[in-house]
Amino acid sequence: MQAAQWFGEGRPNAWIAAELRVGLRQVEKWRQAWRRGGAEALRSRGPHRRPRLDDAAFARLEAELNRGHVTQDHR
Repeated sequence: MQAAQWFGEGRPNAWIAAELRVGLRQVEKWRQAWRRGGAEALRSRGPHRRPRLDDAAFARLEAELNRGHVTQDHR
């Protein structure tokens, strides 16, 4: 969202890239999206791919994590 503000202020892409520590090409893509749809077009829509875990696998993982850490006796 900071980039959107700077686009509105007329800041150059190279300056924005340096400030946000991202590549110039990424800022160019953001600016194109901003021109088409304003700041709303820059909002994250989440990951572009399907999650690696399905709901059942995620539930198993969550159950294991909720069990807490394992303590081992190294005697």
